[in-house]
Amino acid sequence: MAGSRVVGSWSRWRRVVVLSAAVEVVLMLVVSGSRHSAWSGPQHWSGGFTVSGSAGTPLNASSSSSGNETRGVLLGSAARSAMARQYATLSGLEASGSRRPTGWSGLAAYERQVARSASTRWLKYKRELRRRCLAAAASGEARRGVRWFTTSERKDFAGYVSEELAELGLCFVPANETRWPLDFYVGEQFESENAPRWAGRARRLFARNASVGAVEGLMAIFGSKDSYAQLFWHCKDATRRQTSRRVLCPNAWLPSFNVFGDENERSDKFRRNVVTKHEVPYFDRLFALARGAAAPTWWIVKPQKGTFLSRGMHLSLLTTSDVNSRNAMLSWIANNVVEPGCKERKVDRVTCARRMVTFQIYVHKPALFHDRKFDMRFWVVVASVDPLRLYLLRHAYPKIASKPFSADPATLGDQCMHIKMLLDPSCNVTLRAFVSKFPYGFPRSTASPVFFQGLSFPALLRQRAAYAGTSPHKYRHDRARPRDWPLKEQFWSRHVWPAVEKALAKVVMLVRANLSAAATRSPYRTFALLSPDLTLDDKGHVYIEEVNTNGLVMGTHAASGGAGNLFFDNAYVRGFLRLVGADGYPRAPDYAPALDAAITAFCNASAANARGCTPRATRAMATAVHEEAHAGRHYYRIYPPISCFERDPRSPCRASSSNAADDPDTPHHWPNQALFTDAEYAAMPESSLDKIVRRFLTTTDTQLIHGVPQVPGHARWPPRELDGALSL
Repeated sequence: MAGSRVVGSWSRWRRVVVLSAAVEVVLMLVVSGSRHSAWSGPQHWSGGFTVSGSAGTPLNASSSSSGNETRGVLLGSAARSAMARQYATLSGLEASGSRRPTGWSGLAAYERQVARSASTRWLKYKRELRRRCLAAAASGEARRGVRWFTTSERKDFAGYVSEELAELGLCFVPANETRWPLDFYVGEQFESENAPRWAGRARRLFARNASVGAVEGLMAIFGSKDSYAQLFWHCKDATRRQTSRRVLCPNAWLPSFNVFGDENERSDKFRRNVVTKHEVPYFDRLFALARGAAAPTWWIVKPQKGTFLSRGMHLSLLTTSDVNSRNAMLSWIANNVVEPGCKERKVDRVTCARRMVTFQIYVHKPALFHDRKFDMRFWVVVASVDPLRLYLLRHAYPKIASKPFSADPATLGDQCMHIKMLLDPSCNVTLRAFVSKFPYGFPRSTASPVFFQGLSFPALLRQRAAYAGTSPHKYRHDRARPRDWPLKEQFWSRHVWPAVEKALAKVVMLVRANLSAAATRSPYRTFALLSPDLTLDDKGHVYIEEVNTNGLVMGTHAASGGAGNLFFDNAYVRGFLRLVGADGYPRAPDYAPALDAAITAFCNASAANARGCTPRATRAMATAVHEEAHAGRHYYRIYPPISCFERDPRSPCRASSSNAADDPDTPHHWPNQALFTDAEYAAMPESSLDKIVRRFLTTTDTQLIHGVPQVPGHARWPPRELDGALSL
């Protein structure tokens, strides 16, 4: 009976897979047949998304002849472009035996050919994979060359991520199968590794060397709205009690505070009560902080529950009169913690939820995209907790408001201007109307020239206008906007992106001590995908809004309409899965001798190295090299930082310390790369395992082991020519 249930589950899964693949083929053929579709034409190459009928001027396809915008990645800033050109590989979507057309002539036919060829290969692969998985299931020989996976039941994990894992050759485990050890789990974070609920369909023990996408303790630190404020004040406390911890408190952390209380108070009772200082942790210090700030200050109020799609959030202005006394500030807080309906007498008998809220400073002078506020979604892979290894996706997903921005306090109540990004249903904006506001379409990524074409930093523009002797309005519209995008991209690579690297790494370094004990006890490898949201002010300073532990995995195999069309996946999910070992690092045997030799040489280089080269340390070194070899071009390590090795006279490497520039044994770094001081390493604090692995990665040219270029920095998509401006 168990066998029949397994085969039945696989039969149902087979029908779903074949049907979804067939639908995918039809959609790909239909979409690729239109020159103005979301997946073809100038917008596809430039990184901007438009719909038929929206504004947009065709670009010269020859400017991107070396690869399309989803595959071509030029790494780093102009300062490292010579080295980057040597390392970067720009490959398109060519099927075997096909050549990409140099102009628009024949492009639609070419894309249809690629779609048909890719879909045919995919269906053949699916059939072979299904045959192999079913054979292993029927025979009970689960470990014979087969890796088994499951995901959580959330739609993105159970759908798109599962498809990616199947494409990597893993076999899905049905919900009613409990016999086989599980090699890989990815899904929502869970609190206890012994609780069965976190892995919906995985009611079994993990295999000995399993990779599990959950780090115990991570949810408690980052998993809720109130955790942001708790971490902010924890960092403040750390600086008071231990001066060394101050260096890990990121300047990008926005001041925040929580308000606790009874979630179920009735409105009639609430009218007789006020918020007390005991319900606002650190209130006295908060009051001093508020009085010292330049009034007025803008705050965003976030209910700690039920805030999916920004529901229940609103803005509030803290004025000078609100900080005249402690009671005045408590009254201001009380006016912002109850929903309007709870203050009406006609609802006396209903419970007034959402009294537990988090207040956070709102960046009310933001950077803009075509006059609209935006924030960005990043992906950070915590590949290991101890030793700590962090990887960053080379670009971010911009989320843009549907209305032009205004800093007038009268607009506080306009959530579609300030809070609700993209196509929130309550803003009543269609996809066509939204995208038509942008001349080159919606920027799918911060790596696209389309993003920089519309990006503006108002404060910097005012400074440049004053220097140029022109009015800010004239300078902004006549000079900064269309043709200054290469300068904005350069500013981004040199200043904004290193600040992003530093802020995200320091936040994880700050909490690492709370995670390392559980990670050390775990019998299997644990990892996590963090999805932080960051914003910029009008001077280009970076601020962290929140760190999501269970953020949406964006990416689909076919266009589904609506906001889902604004983003796409180009091996970003697959790169993450391969980085954390979903497919078992298949390239490892190819470079195993070179890896063994490199580790042996490192351990024999000094007595200190020899003492640190424990079996666990050498395994961690090998795993770090495997991650580099399999992460693909879209991810790079931000902690420990990637070293730069001088292989030719054109190398952009810079000495990590000016007094040791000529010392060949001194680690060198890449230009515009976030680095860490000895004080920051000590404040984490580094474990002995951290130190030995960092020393190995710093002094060993791992590219010579696996052959994969290791270059940090923000991605740079073609075309390099846009709006009459050229950027190399």
